[in-house]
Amino acid sequence: MMFTSRLLYAWLETLTIKPQSKSLVKAKVKNGTPFEVNNVYQATGTDNGYLGSEPGLLVCNSIIKLNKQREVPMMIVNTTNRTYRLKRGCILGTLTDVPSTKVVTIPRGLKKEEPSDVDSKDINAPDDLRQPIQAIVSDNRNLFAKSDLDLGHTETVTMNIDTGSHPPIKQRPYRVPLNKRQVVDKAVDDMLDANII
Repeated sequence: MMFTSRLLYAWLETLTIKPQSKSLVKAKVKNGTPFEVNNVYQATGTDNGYLGSEPGLLVCNSIIKLNKQREVPMMIVNTTNRTYRLKRGCILGTLTDVPSTKVVTIPRGLKKEEPSDVDSKDINAPDDLRQPIQAIVSDNRNLFAKSDLDLGHTETVTMNIDTGSHPPIKQRPYRVPLNKRQVVDKAVDDMLDANII
C-alpha cells in the first residue's frame, strides 16, 4: 500500500553542525502516521522548513527500515563555512513508502578477483612511493578501474528528476566537426560495448 510522504522531525534537544562537516541525526516520524514498523521507506530531504531555506545544508537520501521507536537516521552535510543549530522539532525531510518490488538486496562480500599486474607507468607518483602503491593496487584490483568503461552500471538505485510542470526542452543535437566524428563514434561504441547505453 502506498502512502503519501510524511514529514520527519528532529527529536534531539538541539544539534550543532560545524562548518564543512557531516552529522548523523535521528529524526522521528510522528505517531498516528500510517507507516508501519519494519517496513522499508525512502527518507529524503525537503524544501520545507529551515533546511529548505539553507542551500548549504544537504540531506542525504537513504532507504531505511522503520524501527519500533519510529526513528530514522539521516545524514546532514554542512558544505558552508558557517555553524548551524537545528532545534528540536524542525523539519528534516520526508518519508515515502517504497514498494518491495523496487528493493534489491546487495551481497555484503564481493568476490576477490585474482590480482592482475599493474603497469608502473600508469601510476603517477614519486619513484620511492610507486612500488608500495603498485602493491596496494595489485592486492585490491577489484576496487580499481583502469578506465570509466570498467565501472559498469547499477539497477539498484533509480534517479528521478522533478521538473515540476515544465515541459521537456526540445533542441537539435550539437553538430560534431568532421575531424572529431571518429572520436565520438569510438566513445559511443565503447559505451555500447560496456552496456552503459
